[in-house]
Amino acid sequence: MSKLVGGEWTVDTRSWFWCALPNGSDGAQFMFLATRSGVPLQDSPQHLAEQAQKLWAQRGIEAGIDLDEQLDPSRRILSSPAWLTGTDRDGRLLHFIVGDNYAIFGGDSRCVEGEPNDQML
Repeated sequence: MSKLVGGEWTVDTRSWFWCALPNGSDGAQFMFLATRSGVPLQDSPQHLAEQAQKLWAQRGIEAGIDLDEQLDPSRRILSSPAWLTGTDRDGRLLHFIVGDNYAIFGGDSRCVEGEPNDQML
């Protein structure tokens, strides 16, 4: 996303956390969140969301673009699964949120066996 959007990004979260596997046992899930703000984007939020959607589709990730007008200013949101519907059955979630002078990319991996401390980067 950094190449598509440009500018300097700040990694806010890059860590493993506890999660629950489908059988109810504990597992580990990787979470990542990076933001870019305060500097004009090199393209419109809509176009950046569409370009990101194409990149994701090339990697087999189906995602829709929504407009969240509840946020001020409003933002385009590319999300898999659909925005505000939760995660996939395995816990996976990807989202790219872009608005005027603002972008955020985040993701949660699927939940895997093991403990977060065993999954060190």
